[in-house]
Amino acid sequence: MTRKTRSAATEPHFQRSQSKGEKTTQIQADHHFLPLGQKCEDMIHLALDAIDRMPRAQKPVIGKQIEDSMWQLLELVTRAGRRFHKSTTLEDAVIALDMLRAKVRRAHKRNLISHGMYREWARQNDSIGRDLGAWYKHEREKKGTQRKTTPSTRAEAG
Repeated sequence: MTRKTRSAATEPHFQRSQSKGEKTTQIQADHHFLPLGQKCEDMIHLALDAIDRMPRAQKPVIGKQIEDSMWQLLELVTRAGRRFHKSTTLEDAVIALDMLRAKVRRAHKRNLISHGMYREWARQNDSIGRDLGAWYKHEREKKGTQRKTTPSTRAEAG
């Protein structure tokens, strides 16, 4: 049985990196969505510390909602990077980020998150929002430049 391989021109560039002392190998694709995914992971790391500091009674409710929203955002960013038609998934990611911001604001207003932690979290959310918005705008513009051929446009061209 032979395996078909893609040519080097169509294959995305991959780098293998292995940390010292670890047996796992991470594969990082050379795509524009990876920095955004890394920002989401950094935000999750920061947020899990903040959620751990929440009062015990609030962790299962608000803490869990915030954590689920962050994982959903990371999943949507990853899905958008892997899909051919990205705009609908990116739109869902923008909505997920808006919902996450609302939940974090609610937690701050209830004094479940310190002001310093909220300020850092909001800064990271804003950075993710700028990148996500730029990516979404780029995909919409790219979609708008692709001209669809309909029977009327074919008749005009011919």
